[in-house]
Amino acid sequence: MLVHRDLNLFIVADGMGGHKGGEIASQMAIQSIAEYFQSNLPKFTSDMQENELCRFIANSICKANTDIYTKGKKDKDLEGMGTTVVQLFFNKDKLYIGNLGDSRAYLVHQQMIYQLTRDHSLIQEKLSQGIYTRAQALQDTHKNVLSKTCGFHSAVNPDVFVYKVKKNDCFVICSDGLSGLIGDDQMLQIIMKHLPAIELSPTEKEMPINTIAKELVSAANKNGGLDNISVVVALAS
Repeated sequence: MLVHRDLNLFIVADGMGGHKGGEIASQMAIQSIAEYFQSNLPKFTSDMQENELCRFIANSICKANTDIYTKGKKDKDLEGMGTTVVQLFFNKDKLYIGNLGDSRAYLVHQQMIYQLTRDHSLIQEKLSQGIYTRAQALQDTHKNVLSKTCGFHSAVNPDVFVYKVKKNDCFVICSDGLSGLIGDDQMLQIIMKHLPAIELSPTEKEMPINTIAKELVSAANKNGGLDNISVVVALAS
């Protein structure tokens, strides 16, 4: 995962393709996206249009996809590796969210929790078709089958969402190691327990942010967490 405050960029990547391949793919995705931002973002002007920024977010993930796919083709031990990617980029009063796979972005606003991303998974496709409910989906044995990832195919089409940020919004990005073991209600309960503390200075805000992240991971582990658990929490000021 990445927290880059200078770029207002936050990323979670959850690799797949064996322990070695998955770890390399997730690290490559984060590095590639961060480098793309560092190399290209300064060229943007303050009057850049929303659709241009959306295209920029998508291009950063596509660049990571190409880097991972190319490395996998060159090294047979890594062929087929890939990773999920979910990223947040804050620009003025807008949040740009890029997504591939089943790592998620959540928003807590006015004591309600919302999933901002849409999983690229077989389960989500079944849910969208009305085959079963979210509760029934938890019992699906194909819950780890993804329809899109970063690095497995030569070309990808990431989702990009835009949200107008409000003061004291709380954002969470996480791997399925967290979202698969903590329901929306439990996640909201943990976050709301600490949100009253956000009327603090930027430095003081680090404590509730870190506490929320630690408690979310702890709850997932108590619920039987075996998978990699990555989570980043961000608060809008």
